[in-house]
Amino acid sequence: MPEETKTATEKESISDSEINPGATQGQDPEQAKAEEKQGGDGEKVEAKENGNVQPDAQSRAKNAEYAKKRREAEAKAKADREAETQRREQQALVKGKIEGLNGKNPYTEEPITNEYELHIYEVMKKLDDAGKDPIKHLAKALADEHREQTKAQAEEQAKQKAESDKRAQDARETREKALSDIKALKEAYPALKNEEISELIKSDLFREKAGRWTLREIYEYQQANAGTKSGIKLPNAKPSTPSSATGGSNTPKSIMDMTDEEFLAYKAKRNRW
Repeated sequence: MPEETKTATEKESISDSEINPGATQGQDPEQAKAEEKQGGDGEKVEAKENGNVQPDAQSRAKNAEYAKKRREAEAKAKADREAETQRREQQALVKGKIEGLNGKNPYTEEPITNEYELHIYEVMKKLDDAGKDPIKHLAKALADEHREQTKAQAEEQAKQKAESDKRAQDARETREKALSDIKALKEAYPALKNEEISELIKSDLFREKAGRWTLREIYEYQQANAGTKSGIKLPNAKPSTPSSATGGSNTPKSIMDMTDEEFLAYKAKRNRW
């Protein structure tokens, strides 16, 4: 082969290799791309099978929302079933009572065809048992009954409103306290990100200590146990004299072994160093 032709061929070969790095001798460039894509997908599948693919925060939030909706749907379905069971039981009870009276009010000789007409008979029966005229005193008895029902309903509504107002007030106070807690934590540790604070609030430690400790105290306790996070490292306690945080000995007590009171005492002493 002439030298010029050989050089041109080599240049052309290098050019193809640079343009299509996945191509091999005698392989179609498009086929090489397809195999490269397939290899990438295979790596994703392998990573997923090995458990290396973790759900992101958005997926966790969606799963939590779906779980909440599922629980609400299950609770509603259960309530509907119980209500239907009660309705059918009441319906059967009314039917049995009407059949026991042969479908007739013995005081008026009028037919009893529904629950309200059965109730009228029962009121008349109570008047009769009390020695009163069931027909003469019926109107007053029904009026008194209605007044008592109206009073009971008003009291129940007032009770529900008071409970609702208290829940709303508690929610406002809880929210205000939470915002104040978050503000204090961010002022103490400006480098903390909102995502890190959210993770702290979702933690088991927060659920365990919330209401007794401030958010800052919970965070500092977490950091003392975790070592270093968000660029913050808390000093280790090395008391030289007996204290409540060491159980009365000169040997430092592990933070994990401290009670709530011991940790707060340790924290207060540490802040004086």
